[in-house]
Amino acid sequence: MKHNVKEHRQSTWLKIHIHLMSLILPFFLACVMTIDMCSAGDSLISCIVNNLFPIIAGLMVIVGLVSSRIFVHMSKGGANPPYSIQYLKSEKYNYLIFPTSCIIPLICFGFGFDMPGSIVLFIVLIVVIWFVLLKTDLYYGNPMLAFLGYKLYRAEIHGVDSPNGVILITKDDLKTSSSISWIPIDDYVWIVKKIN
Repeated sequence: MKHNVKEHRQSTWLKIHIHLMSLILPFFLACVMTIDMCSAGDSLISCIVNNLFPIIAGLMVIVGLVSSRIFVHMSKGGANPPYSIQYLKSEKYNYLIFPTSCIIPLICFGFGFDMPGSIVLFIVLIVVIWFVLLKTDLYYGNPMLAFLGYKLYRAEIHGVDSPNGVILITKDDLKTSSSISWIPIDDYVWIVKKIN
């Protein structure tokens, strides 16, 4: 399925925002686990130095939250011709991919950010998991999408040749024969809206 330059740019940005949203949970946990409460005798500089990583982690959480707002705004509407759903099944179990691959290892290695190199290990873990999710195209299993009210479906679409179906990300309750407007993220991953 070919897309024009504008659609390709929009798809790229949507994918980037989904990835940035995936950083919210691990960096929030890292921020909470590493924060060092300053005492009354500490200077502002020493307090900032002691909390450099929690500050950076907090900024990454803010970036993820801003990205989630942009994603919601960008995913409204859909200028592509409507399609009809032939077959549909829920894919909500995919929301478990990210927590099991990222949060559980974080908890297991952890809460041990006081060990030497543990922050570097955390960053490496996040980068590796992020890279694997990107390479396997499982980025749509981001649990932040569920927090925002999005549902996942795998569908066969009338007139679309897709060997394994199309993954639909939507806030609507879809059924077989529903008509949808759509915005592509990838060839076979779409953000959709039900047409009444």
